[in-house]
Amino acid sequence: PVPVFFPAFREQGENDYFTFAVMPLRRANEFLLKFAIESLRTGLEVFGVGAKTNAGYGWFDASVEFNQQIVRCIDNQRRLRDEQARIAAETAMQQAEAKARAEAKAALTAALEGLTPEQQEDKKIEMLTDQQFDAKVRGFCKDIKKGGPTDVEKQAIVRALRGPRINYWQTFKTKATKGDLATVDQAIRQLSKTINLGKMP
Repeated sequence: PVPVFFPAFREQGENDYFTFAVMPLRRANEFLLKFAIESLRTGLEVFGVGAKTNAGYGWFDASVEFNQQIVRCIDNQRRLRDEQARIAAETAMQQAEAKARAEAKAALTAALEGLTPEQQEDKKIEMLTDQQFDAKVRGFCKDIKKGGPTDVEKQAIVRALRGPRINYWQTFKTKATKGDLATVDQAIRQLSKTINLGKMP
């Protein structure tokens, strides 16, 4: 015997749909496209597709209302997936940031081990990025409660400006001609003299 194969499908789930695509040709006008869609819709609902339609196979609900419902369902699923992906990305970013903070804290703890309090402050300033150091200098005259540096940090900043961060100081003092930067400039120069480091370069 020659076996006849029939396609078999699992039981339809909530999100399982058959999709029939209508591909318009270049020369097809809007009327013909609508006619083709309506013909396909009628054929699926009235005649069905494939064998055993008398037994209930191959029939489709191709109504406009049902199709609109499916489109809304698919859109909702897409939005849900996008939201889940966004939340997952945010969570991964937060975890990465937390890991980076923990690693930075561990590195700082290891670097400060065995140093004097003054050396510890110098090391903390040394480990700041250029952007972080710039923020520290610009906030030099701020109150501690408003994010300004402590007296010990200020001294470490002055030492850094006289040593490893001297290039930053050379650039900074040319900009500090008026306003808040000028106030910071004068405060740094005064502190340098107060802690017996002498005149700022």
